[in-house]
Amino acid sequence: MARVIQRPFVDRAVCLGCLLSVLLFVFGVGAWPFWDLVAAQKSRAFQIGFIVVEALIVCACTAKSSASPAAAGPASRVCTRTTACSILGRNTPMTQLGAVFRPQLPPEDLRSIARLADETGLEELWLWEDCFRQGGVSAAAAALAWTERVRVGIGLLPVPLRNVAVTAMEAATLERMFPGRAVVAVGHGVQEWMGQVGARVESPVTLLREHLVALRALLRGERLTTGGRYVRLDDVALDWPPSGPAVPVIAGVTGPRSLRLSGECADGTLLTASTPPDGVRRARQLINEGRAAAGRTDPHRLVVYLLAATGADAAERLLRELTEEGLADSPRPRCRRRRRCRCQGRAAAG
Repeated sequence: MARVIQRPFVDRAVCLGCLLSVLLFVFGVGAWPFWDLVAAQKSRAFQIGFIVVEALIVCACTAKSSASPAAAGPASRVCTRTTACSILGRNTPMTQLGAVFRPQLPPEDLRSIARLADETGLEELWLWEDCFRQGGVSAAAAALAWTERVRVGIGLLPVPLRNVAVTAMEAATLERMFPGRAVVAVGHGVQEWMGQVGARVESPVTLLREHLVALRALLRGERLTTGGRYVRLDDVALDWPPSGPAVPVIAGVTGPRSLRLSGECADGTLLTASTPPDGVRRARQLINEGRAAAGRTDPHRLVVYLLAATGADAAERLLRELTEEGLADSPRPRCRRRRRCRCQGRAAAG
């Protein structure tokens, strides 16, 4: 089996009613040092998953010829930006690639992986806050301090666990210390875990709406007084708001109501690795409905986790781990060989 599993991931974006085909490439030769280190450190099949960051362009634009599979060719297996179009006169990348440091890995492994991600040219390194593993903000701050270039995303911070003022303080601090390199996503959190710590709420959607609205306002430097069902602030403003443009806030959501809410109140949306291509398209439709209802025309990023495995019998090990974690139906990568290899056949049969 090839050392790096690769499969083009094709999706379509809507640009004011126009379908824009985007070919998402998984890492090729240029990423080998990164995956070699991961394989040497751990035996788990998908300890590092791919992350795809795609800007949803809301202006009329046309995909470049490189976005079509026919034009890609063999050499395009190394690709960090596949298509671009003009937004307000600027050339903006449509697709970016990075990696995920999964919370199943011990925190002490983050330093070497973050540095290698920085050195090998990955554009983003994502991590998240699963109960009861690493802290998201502390891990992100350490990764940013250990690196010079790569952006670090936290996907995601459960809103029931934090007062929105604290979330704003943390996000603003990261932005001021590492300008333009921190990406923050918030979401409902796993409701069972929220119940374990006494933070489960009756209406997660209401809480997320109030949190998003307040968080974005505070990060814009506004002084806020609000008395919502869950978020209550009295004359609150950050002493050290971001010094540059407002920090984009991404919402990690899955359900139809929450996806519409993300389009309405967030600057981007995070989707899980269990989202198939058709699910991505459907999510985009729901996000656009929320954006239209709110009259928003600014860009909206879409972040999608993709699973990856390396080494011998990677597909088989990946399926086994997914089954153990109750995610056997998640989309899985295929071997980059053109012919069907035995490891795929065994995985499919299982």
